[in-house]
Amino acid sequence: MADQNEVKVLNETTEITFSEIYRLLKKGAVLLTICLVIGVILTTSILLVMREFIGTTSYETEITFSSASISDNEEYNPSTNVNTLIKSSTIISKALDNLGYSEDAKNNLLNKGLVENLSAYAKEAKADNEGVAYPYVVVLSLKKMGSRTLSKAQSAALIEELTKQVVLELQSQYKKEVSFSKLEDVDYAKYNYLQVYDRLNIALDNVEVFAGNLDDNMLNYSKGGVSIKSVLAKFEVIESEINVIKLRLTNNALVNTSASSSELVYATDKASICSQKATTLATRISEYASLLKDTKPDITVMTGSVTIEALKSYYELVDIYNALQNEYAQILAKAQEWEDIKTAYGGTTTPDSTIQAQINDIVTAYNEAYDSLNSIVGTYNEDNYTSSLVSETKAVDTTKDSAISPLIIVLVDVVAIAIIMVVVVIVEKKKETKKSK
Repeated sequence: MADQNEVKVLNETTEITFSEIYRLLKKGAVLLTICLVIGVILTTSILLVMREFIGTTSYETEITFSSASISDNEEYNPSTNVNTLIKSSTIISKALDNLGYSEDAKNNLLNKGLVENLSAYAKEAKADNEGVAYPYVVVLSLKKMGSRTLSKAQSAALIEELTKQVVLELQSQYKKEVSFSKLEDVDYAKYNYLQVYDRLNIALDNVEVFAGNLDDNMLNYSKGGVSIKSVLAKFEVIESEINVIKLRLTNNALVNTSASSSELVYATDKASICSQKATTLATRISEYASLLKDTKPDITVMTGSVTIEALKSYYELVDIYNALQNEYAQILAKAQEWEDIKTAYGGTTTPDSTIQAQINDIVTAYNEAYDSLNSIVGTYNEDNYTSSLVSETKAVDTTKDSAISPLIIVLVDVVAIAIIMVVVVIVEKKKETKKSK
């Protein structure tokens, strides 16, 4: 009798058609609706909370380098530089300062692994008619320091400020700057005339070095009808005026003979220093000459034994050797110049107000030329270089890295709905069975 009852119950609960299921669900529509709403909301909420705490939020921005051509790749593609800078203590400290973090708060973030959570990686370069773009993604991931350390707003603000500081630093590295400074007013109580003359010459040497490092594009750049080349020409005029000073200082007819004068001592010391430098350079030139002789590749087409690396190393040595030769020639000329000054110079025992006035005019003209050059170089950077070379090209984007993906949430909700429907069908079936008894 017990076995028959078991079979009856089994048949009542398992032999149900789809139409029967539909009828039971329709009958329990109210219960089904309530259970579905509560079940889906509850399941989704639990999974979202788990996703928030289990997953890792990342905040990303993008920095792009733009070059004029593919050949500029080496100059404009510092692949490791972005990743190094984003972890720089200087960059991080400045960003946190700008955001108003206290020293304790800064130390707290650093101790919790802020640096380890910062990174950057290169994306594929893109070329078009205007040049090549090299994008780099900057990432702040809270994986190693906990998502509760910083709020979403704080994290977004931090990665934005860090990116800004990296861009500014990269722009400062790549932009052109005037590599020499202005002249100070001459203190004639501190410097004698030959010392002033020497300072003016050194200043012009620095101008020459700066000009020698400019390409034609920058030399010919102009703004408001004034070009960089035309401003540099003003320094050439100043050089001729300095040479007039030299002639006046070495003209015995204008000075009193005094072997113990400070000018004569200075000229003697300068000649000696230049001679010592020339001797040192001559030794280095001799060493490089021997090195070139020993390492010169045997360029024989028949053997084909000369590698590109060997040739490259050899010609790098040649470049160094030639640079030393040029430097040697220049220092010899300087040494001879000071020897000539020493020979011609008799020394001054009384100040010459006309020379002082002439020197003061030269200093004024030099500083005015400097201001003009500095201004136009700054404009050049803004128009043609840094602002277009390095820039932030993507605002902060938030991504969530979690094992609980949106798809998993949907699948769990579907399973929950199915379970609820099964439960409702069973409940309604049992109600009918109970009534029939």
